[in-house]
Amino acid sequence: MKKVNVFKGYRLILWVFLSVVLITALILVFVQFQSRVVREQEQIKTQVKESIANMEVLLGKARNGLYATRDELEFYLNNEEALATSPLFAYAKEDSSQQFFHFDNLPKKFQTQAGNLTGLGRLPNDQPAMKQALNATINVSPLLHSIMQNNSGATLAYAFFRKKSFINLHPFIPSKDFRFSPELLKLSYTAYPKSNPKDKTKRSVKWTDIYQDDAGNGLMLSAYIHFFINNQEEGIIGLDLTIDSLNATIARSQRALGTLFVTTHNQDLLAHPQLISSKDSILKVATAFPKSIKERAAKNYSSYKPSLFITEGNYWIYSENIPYTSWKITYLVNYWDIYLSIFRDLALNTIFILGTIFILLFFTNRYAQKRFISPAMSLVDHIQNEHANQPSKAYKVPQQWQHWFKVISKIFTDNRSLVEELKVNNEELEYKVAKRTKEVTTQNEELRQNQEEITTQRDYIATQNKSLKQKEEKIQQSLRAALTIQHAVLPAENKFKAFFSDYFVIYRPKDVVSGDFYWLWQKSPEELTIMVGDCTGHGIPGAFMTMITSTLLDRITRINRVENPATILSNLHTEIKNVLRQEETNSNTGLEGIVLCMKKQDNEYTLTYAAARNRAFFITPNDPEIQTLESSRSFIGGTGKKSRHFANYTITLPQGTLIYLGSDGYADQNDVDRKKIGRQRLKKVLQEAHQKELAEQQQYMETFLETHMKDTDQRDDILLIGLQL
Repeated sequence: MKKVNVFKGYRLILWVFLSVVLITALILVFVQFQSRVVREQEQIKTQVKESIANMEVLLGKARNGLYATRDELEFYLNNEEALATSPLFAYAKEDSSQQFFHFDNLPKKFQTQAGNLTGLGRLPNDQPAMKQALNATINVSPLLHSIMQNNSGATLAYAFFRKKSFINLHPFIPSKDFRFSPELLKLSYTAYPKSNPKDKTKRSVKWTDIYQDDAGNGLMLSAYIHFFINNQEEGIIGLDLTIDSLNATIARSQRALGTLFVTTHNQDLLAHPQLISSKDSILKVATAFPKSIKERAAKNYSSYKPSLFITEGNYWIYSENIPYTSWKITYLVNYWDIYLSIFRDLALNTIFILGTIFILLFFTNRYAQKRFISPAMSLVDHIQNEHANQPSKAYKVPQQWQHWFKVISKIFTDNRSLVEELKVNNEELEYKVAKRTKEVTTQNEELRQNQEEITTQRDYIATQNKSLKQKEEKIQQSLRAALTIQHAVLPAENKFKAFFSDYFVIYRPKDVVSGDFYWLWQKSPEELTIMVGDCTGHGIPGAFMTMITSTLLDRITRINRVENPATILSNLHTEIKNVLRQEETNSNTGLEGIVLCMKKQDNEYTLTYAAARNRAFFITPNDPEIQTLESSRSFIGGTGKKSRHFANYTITLPQGTLIYLGSDGYADQNDVDRKKIGRQRLKKVLQEAHQKELAEQQQYMETFLETHMKDTDQRDDILLIGLQL
């Protein structure tokens, strides 16, 4: 017998599993790598923003100090009465040639706070405006001193009066070392351009380009702001800073990989952790780039869009503008350094996980071979021998497997006995089947004849069903046409809009067309008559009654000019009995309804109404309680008295009053437990909704109705109208 190896694909499964594990691991490494790259870029963005924030702290001190000094100085310059002559003015002296004046004689205890004040010409004892400017400058000297103290790297703070040709200088420098001169005035217009009156930023702090300080302080830049007298530029307030403080801030913001640096609008390096210090000369931005991309990056640097990663060669370049300046902060990093850093982190974890999986698979395979696969293969051999009816062999298998060898042997022994029994039973069964087949053949012939008869009946039913569907379709077409006619008879929307502030209409026929109706007659812009009615029945009979009633109402009011609500109902009762010949036919068809006549009078409405078994409700703006309009118990039409009389009621309602009219269909609707909504519950729902807009009230009432009648059929036509006076 051919030997069967049921575990032939076991090793293939193992190799496939290992391949899947390796591919999955590589995919996970790739996904993690991409995620880490994105995270590194986000960290770079975050680092740049933090660096900008750190620089903002440093630059903000300078800006705030200049703004405060400018505001204080302009206050004194533009308000002479707010300024008293400073005692320090007594220390002002002129030089021997009377070509300039100075404050060299200030006592040392005042020099720190006051600084030195020097200018061209003689002392302005006979010039009030000049004297006011000098006193104002002396008064803001402590602020200039404060700017010097609060800004690290600051070397000089000053108030420069260009039109009046003098300067207040901090720290104190004697006039023999520094004094105001025509050359200094001319140089100031180059370093600090005049403010253009059309410039929207003329009152903002501005920053100069980097320059080499003549006093030996190295590379510097200046923050300055213009100040004005009567909206005319008078001069500037300035602060000279070395770039060392900016370099220190940038150096603290550096990451392990990459370089962060700051450039000016003309691509000068303003701050760099290695290349820039106040003792060096001015460098261009090209110096900050490596040789491989130096020329290309320097050429394209000005066109790099902020907040985007630009790739040049093997480098990422990320830039952002620094607020309130014309400077740009840039992060430069070799992305291969980032890739290698990420690979080092991911490789260790991946190698550890894969190694653990391989070790587990090795020992699991060894254990499975010994405890399961080898015994199972022996069991297969045993089954083949038993199937071939060969003698059993002794197999070396674990103790828990030996039971299955015995069970298999017993199963085959029992199976052979059963086969013999089945052989005998099959012979008997064949005889019985032959006999039964003959009987079934006879029965099938009878069934065939019955089936032919059923087919004939089915065809007849199908023909009748098709005819019924055609008739039903014609009926539905007629009903849809009737619905169109009925809608045309009902009042148009513009008639409601012409008289009422707002309104809504909930109109739901039970069977396509409705026995409920509403009718409206506007006699004049200030007077309107409206009726809401519920005719006997619904569907086509009810719709016929609504058409008859609407026609009779038009005749009574528009033709016969009857305006009294009670008289309208009485005439309608008589006309219906006559039209339907109810005395002859004993027909009890009629309707319930209410007629309201409304007249506008300033901010009030006079409401005269009469009702036949119909209750309406109203809510005034001043009283949140819902109130009911009185109703007669008499019915319109039907058998009985030939004429009926109805009572008129008159009330006066303020503008904004809400009136609710309708049939009893809403209140009589059942829920799944056959419980009606009822009038009291209807009043409660109207009470809850009355503070909403009428469109929202309609939605609220329809939602409540749908919830109540869920899983039930509509039992009657429904009509509910809300009106706002």
